[in-house]
Amino acid sequence: MVRSPVVTPEFKAAIERHFRTLSSGLFHTLPGTTFSNLQQRGEYDSVQNACLSLDDLTKILHLFVLDVYAEEFHRGLEGIPARQWEKTVQDCLFSPRLPTEPQELLILLSRVEWRTLHHYGIDFEHLRYNCPELGALRARCPTKHQRVKIKYHPGDLHCLHVQDPLQPSRYIEVPANDPEYTNGLSLWKHRVIRNFARSQWDRTDSAALGQAKMQIQGIVQVARVRKKAATRTRLARWQTSGDPPSQLNPMPTVDKPAPSTNLLSLLPSGNDEDWEIGIVPT
Repeated sequence: MVRSPVVTPEFKAAIERHFRTLSSGLFHTLPGTTFSNLQQRGEYDSVQNACLSLDDLTKILHLFVLDVYAEEFHRGLEGIPARQWEKTVQDCLFSPRLPTEPQELLILLSRVEWRTLHHYGIDFEHLRYNCPELGALRARCPTKHQRVKIKYHPGDLHCLHVQDPLQPSRYIEVPANDPEYTNGLSLWKHRVIRNFARSQWDRTDSAALGQAKMQIQGIVQVARVRKKAATRTRLARWQTSGDPPSQLNPMPTVDKPAPSTNLLSLLPSGNDEDWEIGIVPT
C-alpha cells in the first residue's frame, strides 16, 4: 500500500472523480445531505431532514454502484461498464480471480497484523483468541514464540483468521475467548469501551469491559435525543458499528448511569487504519 500525501487530490485523480460521481449522483440527492458547500445548501436544514441510518445508506450505496453507475453510459469507456465487463470476460480478454465463497472474500479484504503465538493463544487489542486447532499449529511451528500473520475484520472482532506459516494459503478461524463480549463488536466500539473502562476502573479485564459496555449503551440511549449533528453522527456509528459480517444483537437497556467521564469525549471521530489486500486459497 502506497499512501498519497495530504492535500494532493491529483495523485489519485480516478478515485477523486469517482467520489464526485457518488456525491452528485447519490449523496446530494438523499434527505439530510450537507451539499458540497454552504452556498449550495442555502437554508436547507440537513439535521432536521436526516432520516437514513448507516445501514440504509450502505444498502443504497450498493444499489447505486451495481444497478445505476454500472448500467449508465461511461464516456471514458465509450460504453456501459457492465456490458464492457461482460464482453471482456466472454472474449477471454480478462479472467477475474473471484472467491469461491464469501468467507474467502472476507479474509481477502480483512486487515493484516502480526502477533506472537503463545501457549494460551493470541493477544489482539487486549482480547485473547484461542482454539484447539491453533494449539496444534503452535506444536508444528519451528520456534517457540512463532510470529504469525493474522487477519481481522474491523466490523466484527468475534474471531481472527490466522495464517498457517507452513501452508501460507491456509487460514485458521480462531474465536475470541469471550464470545459474549465480542459478539458483533467492532474495533472502533471496542476501543471506546476500553477507554471508558480505563477511566472508571483500575483494570480493564473482561468483567470491566462487559460492565463498561452496558453503561455506555445506557448513555447512548439517553443521548440519542440530542440534536447536535456531530454527536448524532458518532452515536449513530455506535448503534450500527459492525458492518458486516455478523448481525448485531441488540444489547439490553439499562438505567442511565452517572459516570464521572464524558462519553462523547471518548468517541473518536477519525477513521481506523486502512485496509490491506492479501491472498487466500482459490
